[in-house]
Amino acid sequence: MTRNGLANGKRGTRTFHLQVEPNGDTFGIALLETSNQDRATDLVARANPHRTTELTNPIQRALTKSGHARTALTARRKKPIPLMEDEGVRLALAMLTIDPIRKGRRKSALLDAVDSMATEETYYWYAKCTRHPRAQRALRLLLAEESP
Repeated sequence: MTRNGLANGKRGTRTFHLQVEPNGDTFGIALLETSNQDRATDLVARANPHRTTELTNPIQRALTKSGHARTALTARRKKPIPLMEDEGVRLALAMLTIDPIRKGRRKSALLDAVDSMATEETYYWYAKCTRHPRAQRALRLLLAEESP
């Protein structure tokens, strides 16, 4: 099975989960992917409490489109929150693209660009970015060129 879920022309199933990582009154998150083919769970991306705050809109979108209340994610939550595959892929891209970025405007531009991507495009970039770390930089340059 390939990373994008295709095996012999058939689409495999995988699930994404948001796991809360408490840090006092605040919390970070970890995005986990589980392949139903081999039952292996992989860490896709992690966000500390500061990054979690920056990712509020993509997180809320993933939660609501996956059928959860916007308030499902709290510092006291113990159970992982399952996400729809499409929304897990989109959230993973958002987390991966802004991870090393410090400029607020560039982060906003990247998040807006990921949000406006077609679903097929998110799967393409997800497969690239999870296999090749340099692809993450390529995606960042494509979505929001750095200005001086």
